[in-house]
Amino acid sequence: MTVIDASIVVDWVAPGASPTSAAMATLARLSTGGDDLTARRIAKDNTEFKPTFKFWFSSNFEPVVRSDDGAMRRRLRLIIFNAPRDPNIPDDTLLPEKLRKEYPGILRWAIDGCRAWQFGRNEYGSGLKEPQVVVDAVNELFGREDAFDEFLDECCQKDLTYQVETLQLWNAWKAYAEARGELKKYPSDTAMRNALTARGYQKSKAVSTRRSIFKGPRLK
Repeated sequence: MTVIDASIVVDWVAPGASPTSAAMATLARLSTGGDDLTARRIAKDNTEFKPTFKFWFSSNFEPVVRSDDGAMRRRLRLIIFNAPRDPNIPDDTLLPEKLRKEYPGILRWAIDGCRAWQFGRNEYGSGLKEPQVVVDAVNELFGREDAFDEFLDECCQKDLTYQVETLQLWNAWKAYAEARGELKKYPSDTAMRNALTARGYQKSKAVSTRRSIFKGPRLK
């Protein structure tokens, strides 16, 4: 099966990385903009199709978004799995069998949810609404000030002629973020690189050392 036939497409983000606003925005707009997409089946010619799938991003970290990206805010739904697992409670080895006994009720629940989604109402007349916890998570994500922008303003100078070694910038950002409890959003060198790229900074190699650099900022 290809994305042409899919109802859901899942993207797992590598550990230590966070999905960038550019990548997420591109995929979200492509799949929800109403335009035809072009794809190619194995050993066949290109074909155009209308996307019918939902994109799901699975990551250990929150996506990198800009607070002023209204289009992304309308499309993104953030579902946080933050229930802790109690190590003192053993795994329920009988859970599959218990769930199997509940299959009819689970199927009924899924069908009712599907009908509510399709027709906008259910037997209670209230329609299918977004859970408040999801609404709150999205509002909190986009309403949050980005500490990385503050770091760039406070700790860096910006000019097209400036450049900085990526490792030096990472060490400075890590120290800045850890002191403020803000490392969660950009917790790795890769996540920081993505954040810089999303802000228009260009990555390159230093001519003399061949080390990774970014053009545009430099540390004060």
